[in-house]
Amino acid sequence: MKKVIVACGSGVATSQTVASKVTRLLNERNQSHIKVEVIDLKSLDSHIKDSAAYIAITKVDKQYPIP
Repeated sequence: MKKVIVACGSGVATSQTVASKVTRLLNERNQSHIKVEVIDLKSLDSHIKDSAAYIAITKVDKQYPIP
């Protein structure tokens, strides 16, 4: 299963809202097999390895090899 991660400072409010919208958009496009996961920015390095893409709500100084 492919995974998209949504990361913000605490992984609570803003990222939850964005993840909900991304999930809705994926479902509308018949892509419900893609899992959307919410994390905090401190956890980004450990979750990025098995993700197809990520959405950072705040500025991320590091570059990752995925979109």
